[in-house]
Amino acid sequence: MRQRETVDAAKLLRSGVKAPPALPSVVKNAIGRVSGVTQYSLVKLKRRLGYQLRSVAMGHSHRIPDSARIIPLPAAGRATNRHDADVAECECSSDQYAQLETASASSTAARWTGVAVRIRDGGQDAYVGIYKTDHGKSELILCKRIRGKWIRLGRTYGDAPLADGTRLRLVALGSTIAFMENGVIRVAAGDKSLSDGMPGVVVNGAETAGKVSVGPAYFEAHQLGEDSHGVSTYNVISATNSGGPRLLRVVRPARPNPRVAHNLLFVLPVEEGLKSVYGDGLHALQSLDVQNEYNVTIVEPSFRVEPWYADNPDEPDIRHETFMVRELIPWARATLAISGHEQNWLIGFSKSGLGGQALLLKHPGLFDLAASWDFPADMSAHDEYGPGSAACYGTDANFQANYRLTSQFVGSRRTPFLQDCRIWIGRGPVFVNSVSRYESILTAAGVRYAVGATLDSPHRWDGGWLSAALAALRECSIELARKAACDI
Repeated sequence: MRQRETVDAAKLLRSGVKAPPALPSVVKNAIGRVSGVTQYSLVKLKRRLGYQLRSVAMGHSHRIPDSARIIPLPAAGRATNRHDADVAECECSSDQYAQLETASASSTAARWTGVAVRIRDGGQDAYVGIYKTDHGKSELILCKRIRGKWIRLGRTYGDAPLADGTRLRLVALGSTIAFMENGVIRVAAGDKSLSDGMPGVVVNGAETAGKVSVGPAYFEAHQLGEDSHGVSTYNVISATNSGGPRLLRVVRPARPNPRVAHNLLFVLPVEEGLKSVYGDGLHALQSLDVQNEYNVTIVEPSFRVEPWYADNPDEPDIRHETFMVRELIPWARATLAISGHEQNWLIGFSKSGLGGQALLLKHPGLFDLAASWDFPADMSAHDEYGPGSAACYGTDANFQANYRLTSQFVGSRRTPFLQDCRIWIGRGPVFVNSVSRYESILTAAGVRYAVGATLDSPHRWDGGWLSAALAALRECSIELARKAACDI
């Protein structure tokens, strides 16, 4: 969805900002109707004030100088005509970055400089990250330019002047646009206005205040910190789980059980963001001291929409299967593994229990075990659970062909599960019959699995089912590791 920045008319007057001559009557009328109409579109204000980005909440006013130019770097110095520039633009991935390493001149000679991505039409369209210095202060501003008009994205980040060698990096991954300082995201937004173009640089005058590099962008995870409970939080930007940065939470074992090999446990949330209407999976596991007792590093991603762990063929931003398989798992193995021989465990319930089964059956070489409790295994249509499931699967044809847990789906993927027990399922109060029918499908296919006792407990992460699921995963894990050792 295209974002438009708005300002509160009442705050505009209280801040002491003088309105342009053409606006007083409009402002007065708006104040007279504060209860019903309290905001003005910044787009309309810009047309009267010039190409200006205003932030009343921050008390700052930003004017883009006429001398500022957006230059696509891959074409700079090579393109001799419009056709050459178009060819150069086609050679660059739409997921891209531009980075500026500031030089000493950046705080004096260049009041405005920056980087840009998805540049089109000679700089008339672009996402732009601007670094502004003025009287001992600096600001990082993220905006987009559409047909020559400037629109600010996110909040301005203010700080002291940047040190020489500071890396300012602007990344476009899917619909996520992130402006970073030395690897820390300072301003970010989700925006779909521009889907292609070239990376480049913003110059004020003739010189670029620093060294610039550009190239394709990929999945990135930047650690924000660790809290007093041992939960590390990361900002993740991804083209397949997009719409803005997503939070990833990780808990490492502090006092690991020395008798148990280290593994990775992926907690599959059932809600968007960090919502916890059905409990908090990571905290529920922590309360059982799972990270130490089972010697696992717990990894919990988050998503912009309710996740069903499927790829929507029509929405590049909602390809959660691809996110798990091609981005999160490789990153976790490269970043969080200790021995290099870790197993990847999946655990979930309800929609994430369904998603965990599909992930394991489709990717048995990547995921080792999956525990699923009280889940809609007999789901028969992509929109059976409303707009949430429809948004993730996209089409019913996609759901039927790639995700529906039918006898044919399981039977065609049964071979890796005939000898080893890699699946645990449990019945709960909501989908007891659905899980029972799935048991019949697994049995008919000859798939080995473990099943927990039926629990009439709350349909939540803290519903009392985790202990049995984890005990089963450990037993299955030991058996898998023993067979793997014998095969060496």
